[in-house]
Amino acid sequence: MITQLWPIKIQTTNFALDPVAATFPKNWEQLWRKGLFLPELKKEVDLQVNNYWQACGFRDSQLAEIMVWYNYLGLPGSHIRPHTHGVALVGWCYYLATPEGSGALAFLNPAGSTSWDLMYHPEHPGCSPDYEYMWRHEPKQGDLVIFPSWLTHYVEPSTTATPRISIAGEYHLKRFVDQVRPEPS
Repeated sequence: MITQLWPIKIQTTNFALDPVAATFPKNWEQLWRKGLFLPELKKEVDLQVNNYWQACGFRDSQLAEIMVWYNYLGLPGSHIRPHTHGVALVGWCYYLATPEGSGALAFLNPAGSTSWDLMYHPEHPGCSPDYEYMWRHEPKQGDLVIFPSWLTHYVEPSTTATPRISIAGEYHLKRFVDQVRPEPS
């Protein structure tokens, strides 16, 4: 499902992946890039990110992954501060484990809203029908969230000691990635 926020689109999709199969070997990032670690997920993320890019109106360029990482939030109070992803065009996050109380993913409205709004508004600012200040997504296991990387986002503090585990990454134009990181011969 693509949610139209402000003039921005955020895509959420849910598909099953056995989290028990997600034991992360030491070199999982290299295996991921080659499609050898969680291959079904890698294929689906690539497909969904490129579909999202086209749904945003960009029809002339294919995207390629530039970075992938693993998030483990395992203590009460664990959170991720407001941030963006710099030069990347599209960001994504896939949730392998999301216990109750592990913190929502929140996106701030870029039209004048900043992380400072969090200090001056109720506990969950902007949760009104028009999403004035922010939009929150309570992730469920199997959720894939895709969004513009420049959109300020954060993870609210966890209230549980049960770990929240996710994989996240960034995409840029394939032609750009091929220039700066050519495939080995």
